[in-house]
Amino acid sequence: MTTDTFVLDVSAVLTYVAGEQGSDRLEQLLGGQKLEDSASSILLMDCISLSEVYSVVRREVSEEKANQVLALVKNWEIKFVPVDEVIALLAVRIQSLSTISRVDAYSLATAQLFGATLVTNNPQLRRIEGWTKILWLAESQTDQT
Repeated sequence: MTTDTFVLDVSAVLTYVAGEQGSDRLEQLLGGQKLEDSASSILLMDCISLSEVYSVVRREVSEEKANQVLALVKNWEIKFVPVDEVIALLAVRIQSLSTISRVDAYSLATAQLFGATLVTNNPQLRRIEGWTKILWLAESQTDQT
């Protein structure tokens, strides 16, 4: 049995907060429940993605709700990864080689740097399947074309 490392992207957090399809899989990770043959799990999120979660909720709902979501996420058993030069340059390289957003590129760069599985519910990231291991929160994401 091994320790698995997971990187949460923006869509994973928004899926959980909205209670959308797949939120139960993230809840399983957050609750420390094991997935497959993993002995334990380490959860990471880059700080750019954290700020994007705040921005999206503030823009689409309210500042009050954004503050509530931020407080919730900061209480999770998760390590927030500061974006340093290595992650920033890797993210820019990833974005230049694909059509994913800059924020998604930061999540992918963080996953690659830590040898982690990217946790997502964003169907646009199907474009980079194979660049890193991906845990799709909603199983249907893997069936879309």
